[in-house]
Amino acid sequence: MPLKFQGTLAGDPQFEGMKRRVTITRAAILKAIDLPLTFATQDIYDEFFSDIWMQVRSEAWHKRPEGGAIRIDVEDIRDGEPGGN
Repeated sequence: MPLKFQGTLAGDPQFEGMKRRVTITRAAILKAIDLPLTFATQDIYDEFFSDIWMQVRSEAWHKRPEGGAIRIDVEDIRDGEPGGN
């Protein structure tokens, strides 16, 4: 089940202060941190949230919302590429 939340995006001037509703799949979270964890999805997200968001491709933020939220899935996570897209 995807993790659903709403928050203010910060840290990137392009999104500063913007509110977005987001869903992120467990598979995307696990790909971003590259660890085979079996804790609850929320616990993994809470522990690794910065690592997860640093791996989201910038194009993902321009996707059309589904059900009112941007859906972050496995293909939206970079494949070990440092920085950038």
